[in-house]
Amino acid sequence: MTQYPNYLRFIRIAFVYCLLSLITVAAYAQLEVFVAVNGDDQSTGSMDRPVASLERAIALLRERRTTDHEGMAIIQVREGTYAFVQGISLDSKDNNTLIQAYGKESVTFKGSVDLAPTALNKLRESGGISYYEINLLQHGVRDLGKLRNVGFSRASGNAAGELFVDETAFHLARWPNHGMVAMGKVIDAGSIPRNKDLSHRGGVFRYKDSRIDRWAQEDDPWVAGYFKWGYADDMVRVKSIDQEKRTITTLEPTLYGFDYKKKYRQWYGVNLLVELDTVGEFYVDRKLGTLSFAQNKPITKLSYSVLEEPFFSLIGTEFVKIKGIQFEESRGMGIYMRDTKQVLIEDCTFRNLGSLGIAVGFGIKPFEQMQHEGSGEPQDNSIGDLHQHIYSHPTFDHQGGESNVIRRCHFYRLGAGGVSLSGGNRLELSKGNNCIEHCVFSDLNRLEKSYRPAIALYGVGNVVKNCEIADLPSMAILIHGNAHTIEYNYIHHVAQEVDDQGAIYIGRDPSERNNLIQYNLLANIPKKLRTSGIYHDDASSGTTVVGNIFVNAGERSAFIGGGSDNRYVNNLFVAAGRWAVRVDNRLENWLKKLNVYGSGNLFYDRLVGVRYLMDPYRSAYPELALQFDRGGRPSGNVFQDNRFYNCKRTLKGKRKWLAWDQSNAAKYLPSLVQDYQRMNLKDLRKTLQSQATQQHIPIEHIGPQ
Repeated sequence: MTQYPNYLRFIRIAFVYCLLSLITVAAYAQLEVFVAVNGDDQSTGSMDRPVASLERAIALLRERRTTDHEGMAIIQVREGTYAFVQGISLDSKDNNTLIQAYGKESVTFKGSVDLAPTALNKLRESGGISYYEINLLQHGVRDLGKLRNVGFSRASGNAAGELFVDETAFHLARWPNHGMVAMGKVIDAGSIPRNKDLSHRGGVFRYKDSRIDRWAQEDDPWVAGYFKWGYADDMVRVKSIDQEKRTITTLEPTLYGFDYKKKYRQWYGVNLLVELDTVGEFYVDRKLGTLSFAQNKPITKLSYSVLEEPFFSLIGTEFVKIKGIQFEESRGMGIYMRDTKQVLIEDCTFRNLGSLGIAVGFGIKPFEQMQHEGSGEPQDNSIGDLHQHIYSHPTFDHQGGESNVIRRCHFYRLGAGGVSLSGGNRLELSKGNNCIEHCVFSDLNRLEKSYRPAIALYGVGNVVKNCEIADLPSMAILIHGNAHTIEYNYIHHVAQEVDDQGAIYIGRDPSERNNLIQYNLLANIPKKLRTSGIYHDDASSGTTVVGNIFVNAGERSAFIGGGSDNRYVNNLFVAAGRWAVRVDNRLENWLKKLNVYGSGNLFYDRLVGVRYLMDPYRSAYPELALQFDRGGRPSGNVFQDNRFYNCKRTLKGKRKWLAWDQSNAAKYLPSLVQDYQRMNLKDLRKTLQSQATQQHIPIEHIGPQ
């Protein structure tokens, strides 16, 4: 019997299938829009006829999508600089969208207004420095920005407006030009909000230098610094200056009040026209709309930041990718994301922004007045008082989404940290699986210093790996939550200004457990203040620390501040500061008030808040049932198979608090007497390769790959 009819039928089916496939491919090819600086928003968006704006490109994709199309739509951005006057919002209508720089072309999104160097009015020249003035209003800048209080327990927010000269951020005119001066005698500490004194009375303190007398004639002088504790920076307005008594009275209080006689209690004056005397400073006269600054070389590029919103705000989006873009010179953050799934931010640069680079998850609307902790309203597109809200509501659901990735991005010269990353649900212990990998963070915190880390982790089950973090005044990674993984990171030259810090920091919540810190290299953290490589503050417990290398890593490389159930196994300590490891029992003495059974006590409230005697916490962390039976004694800590080279003192504290056993070993090696401060990652790998191999630490895999 012949089979030709069936064969022909097969041919017809195959032909129809191929035709439909070609139609589908053609339809997909149409979902590509080109954007160019010389484009026209009335164009079709083809490569030959590009549109001019991202807004128009997104609108075209929305118009052209069909319910049957589930493939990736692409916005190809051609080379050039694109000025943003408002941010772009993406939602579920924009799922499956790739926004990328075309090919290897250089694409910059900026949030600033260009100022014409030819419009500069040269006021004077002195000592090789030229002093200029320019009218911002004449360049279309209507909102000059408003200075705000900035510091510990203050809302994190946008910059007031900054000057950029040849891509370098200038700072407000200040004295002294570098560093700070010691606090003078405090006449009145002012009201102390931390002690519930909300009378809003400023402080009064004395000064010595007669040049400060001139500040009495300034329109809007401020003082900033560390007025009580070295971990709590602040910036407050000056109410008055008494030239006869040589006292400064501030308009606002600071969280802990004003004090003196400690080396970290120091301050500087800022926003002072009379102190505009060196390169890199600027001053804005908000009455006249003029900007003054100092420069000592020719100026080719001049701009002033104006954009308040994130460049992109992604809410409820899935499978969106942003690749190869440089974000710069805005007052706020680069990208905001909430309730997103499988979003990828890749090969992007975030620089010269007034806030941080990326925020994943809700922020909190700023409180009406300063407070250490409190309840706030969730808010998109900002951080605000998130840190203060989390203190009171540690199970807050940020809605950070899941399986989002930030990869091979560079964050530098930012105003207030790098990335705020949430994901997962603390009540359910469900993981977010959000990840930051192969990124570089450097030279952050231009405006906001303490507790504005390169990376802030929240929620459950998120990952930071193969990153380099350096040149920060405060901490590199701040941990809140459970089951996070921090691995293969190179962290160095951090905690350079703020006191009582850890390069990696977690603290004050016994329910935050099962975090893993492994195979990181922490190096060259200053010893002048109370600094640590890893800091388990205020009874932080249940963290596993495995296979890390600590080199010249702070006053103490590792500090367990009263916590339990922490495991240190197979770590390498080299050239430690005063101590390699410090441990204390603070819950048995000065901090025992936190660990009292009963409503109204911090640890009890936090454990009840996660329902610690019920699943999933009961099954995941059965040891929590013993929290109040231990009497505050550190227990369950394990310290095994660690190696110490050229450390003057291996341990401060009692060994029984650590279960310190004989597998830990200390040794002096002349070959490890090195100037580690001058070493980069390559040098450290070469110097420590032998010791790392003996400890089975894959040092060659540490850092961005």
